[in-house]
Amino acid sequence: MKKMQASEKKVFLLLLVIVVSTVIIVIIINSNMKLTEEIGEEVEVIALIDENRFLTIKSAIDTYVSNVKYQNVGHLLDILDTRYVRENNINKNNIFDILEKYNSNYNVDLRRVYQIKKYDNIYVYYTRAKLVEENYNSFMQEFIKDVYYKVTLNENTLAFSIAPLSSVEYKSKVGELDG
Repeated sequence: MKKMQASEKKVFLLLLVIVVSTVIIVIIINSNMKLTEEIGEEVEVIALIDENRFLTIKSAIDTYVSNVKYQNVGHLLDILDTRYVRENNINKNNIFDILEKYNSNYNVDLRRVYQIKKYDNIYVYYTRAKLVEENYNSFMQEFIKDVYYKVTLNENTLAFSIAPLSSVEYKSKVGELDG
């Protein structure tokens, strides 16, 4: 009888080793897939020439700027890039300490958009725009400064996320294309 218990223990241990090994392999494969998704394969940066997509990106930036102007914290947290939020430890209490504030008469004039295909239907757009102040007493716009954004767009659903960029981050992505 003791021999059967010993053989049962061996079978149980063998099965346990197989299950644990399988779980470890699955975890490793999943973590590699997530890493690949985060890093992405940003192969080719091209200037965006599709006017409809340009308007979609412009709308995403306008939505962001509008939510910053009117301090819509909930909506900003929904549209901000999750990596940007995580890296900057953004929460509802400190969001406006981190994000640049815009006066109510500031607008963003989108100038350049560069596209990178990340996945089947996910594209990342690096944008350069001019922050301008609308002067309602005349038809003039006063240039404030250049601003940069990264907009990630799901082409199927048109859902987007956005992250402000520094000029250095922008130039590291688009390189010599932005002349």
